[in-house]
Amino acid sequence: MKKAQTFVALLLAALLIMPAMTRADEESGGTPEVVAPGGEEPAVVAPVGEAPKKEKFLEIDIEGFYRLRWTRIGQMDAFPEGPVPTARYWDQRLRLEPEITIRPKLFILKRISLFTMADIYDGQFGLNNERPANLALDERTWNQMFLGQDSDWKDDGFWWRQYWAEIDLTAAIIRVGRMGSNWGQGILANDGWGSKLDFGDAYFGDTVERVLLGTKPIDLISGGRLKTDFMIALIYDWKVIEDATGTEEDDPNQYIIAFLKEPEKETGESILRDLMAGLYYVHREQDDNTIANVVDFTCRVPYFLMDDALKVALNLEGLYIWGETDANRSLTAPEGSDVKQYGFMGSISGETKRLDLIAELGYASGDPNPFDDQITDFHFNRDYNVGLIMFERVISAATANTAYQFASPALSAQAPAGIDLFPTGGSVTNAVYLYPRLKLRPVKGAEIVLGLLKAWAPQDLVDPYRSFLNGGVATNFNGGIADNDLGWEFDVGASYTYGDPKKLATRVGGQWGWFWPGNAFDSASGESMDKIDLGQFRFDILF
Repeated sequence: MKKAQTFVALLLAALLIMPAMTRADEESGGTPEVVAPGGEEPAVVAPVGEAPKKEKFLEIDIEGFYRLRWTRIGQMDAFPEGPVPTARYWDQRLRLEPEITIRPKLFILKRISLFTMADIYDGQFGLNNERPANLALDERTWNQMFLGQDSDWKDDGFWWRQYWAEIDLTAAIIRVGRMGSNWGQGILANDGWGSKLDFGDAYFGDTVERVLLGTKPIDLISGGRLKTDFMIALIYDWKVIEDATGTEEDDPNQYIIAFLKEPEKETGESILRDLMAGLYYVHREQDDNTIANVVDFTCRVPYFLMDDALKVALNLEGLYIWGETDANRSLTAPEGSDVKQYGFMGSISGETKRLDLIAELGYASGDPNPFDDQITDFHFNRDYNVGLIMFERVISAATANTAYQFASPALSAQAPAGIDLFPTGGSVTNAVYLYPRLKLRPVKGAEIVLGLLKAWAPQDLVDPYRSFLNGGVATNFNGGIADNDLGWEFDVGASYTYGDPKKLATRVGGQWGWFWPGNAFDSASGESMDKIDLGQFRFDILF
């Protein structure tokens, strides 16, 4: 650990010194500003033929949104204890993102930015929480059935999520503080902004305390004579506040190195101009002797046809996780477990002014035995939404119920180790899915989205708790025979946006979904689980 910290410190010092060595070249030619992965281009670029916009010494900007949702979820016949009745509830979130930018332009110091983010009035209310006496779930499990997430909101509905500083040294950018973590298409690291989701909302957001150094090495070495969009980022997270596999209490920390080629800002005809591609490596350590490594590749390859009237784009992200953990040490795994997980998503889209057609394929590895010495189930990030009901509501509720049942004192004095990791929180896991979508924009501001989801489980969908009660025979959440057919889902959404979302806009709309469960949810008598429907009213203020 100390060797790695020393290496990062030395590398940081070297990259802070190098810009001064190339200052003369920068004054004559200029070095492009560095953008760290997930950031935005800070430079002010004027259209061809116009004078550059004058940069102010001090700028204050506030962005954010307010969202309000009313949701109705139909009855779920997912458990032998009895159906989960129809639920209706509201939830809301007010997010503020103030930013202060100072441009002293002293020597190599070009810009200092201070960012912060806070969520206010954050949480659900008006929940119809009546439930059958034989479905004795705790509040957390009950809420998770509806939101598809852990509704353990902050006590006062306020969370100061991020506060960090960015220093622009012309040839390098440094970020320090608490910030969101985001990478690629978002199936691994996702900051939870959620502005590009077709269905549902982002509720979580990976949050870390981080120091990040980003630079364009080719530009730096050439003194600005070669201008590229190839970047390297060195990252140390000394604390992971919250993500899918850890919280602040687990004391996780991680080292990351990322290589990224972003779309070029200059015009040109080469397909490489618009290519985004990156490679991401993570080494993570946290309590219970967990050590994990991740390699994640992502790319976006757009190609323009018909005089740029049609854009065809290929999006990919694939990853492999390996390591070891003591989190689920038990009689069958006394030395802990090895971690081997896989995940992939790929989509191809055709995009025009009025219509987009997207075909998406995804895969998340499963685990045939959660109590052996191999952990092989990969979970997509909870804020990467695939549909409205199947993963977000039904499987989320079923896995939360399993964890609750195992923790019951009626079963044993102590719950099995690692069972707290079993709830999916709405993420895609143990699944292969096809997810085509159609987006229509008939008039300015209006959008209609149609989605069809079909999914299977690579490993039969098994409930460890029901299987335990059934003498070890593989049993599903509804007490039936384990199977891999998850079912079908059809979703539709419509919205209208008035105003400019970059300045001030309002958006009103609705989303509806219908889920036809597959054989993986059949009851012990072989009866199919009834269809589940969901309707949602949506209102947003964007600024």
